[in-house]
Amino acid sequence: MVLGGCGFGAKSSRTTTTPPIRASVPPPDACATLTRDEITRSIGATVGSPVPSPGKPPETCEWDVVKPVRSGDRVQVDVRPTREFDQTFKTRADQPARRVYNIEAVGGIGDGAFFQLPTQAGPEAGAVLWVKQSGNAYIITVRNGAATQQQLRDQEKALGGYLAARV
Repeated sequence: MVLGGCGFGAKSSRTTTTPPIRASVPPPDACATLTRDEITRSIGATVGSPVPSPGKPPETCEWDVVKPVRSGDRVQVDVRPTREFDQTFKTRADQPARRVYNIEAVGGIGDGAFFQLPTQAGPEAGAVLWVKQSGNAYIITVRNGAATQQQLRDQEKALGGYLAARV
């Protein structure tokens, strides 16, 4: 019995390629990751409505502090691919001599979390919190001129908990 066209024992000159795997779900709306109430509870200041950041990808959102008013105080959330979380964590851990930032793992938030801490102080030298959750990475930044560096980290951790529970 001969089976024709089934490929058994026959060699084919055709090659097939598998298309690249793409995310089937677009990144979430960064402005929907936190509520104004959650931010107010976390940072102790009232924020305005969420606004997609001008000049930045749509995966970035900012909430400006409106009460008390302090110039530059805000909360920002950036949504990034998970590979950026993994790459940032690994690069900082593997190349200590080239570090501009230090990494500090944070437990109990999402599928993983770490602080990215600058090695030198400066006007924007606060820590940022990276959270991995539900197939995305989130960067939470709090700028609050009335807070100490430890208070900023505590505020970012609180926001990270809210974010991880929502997404």
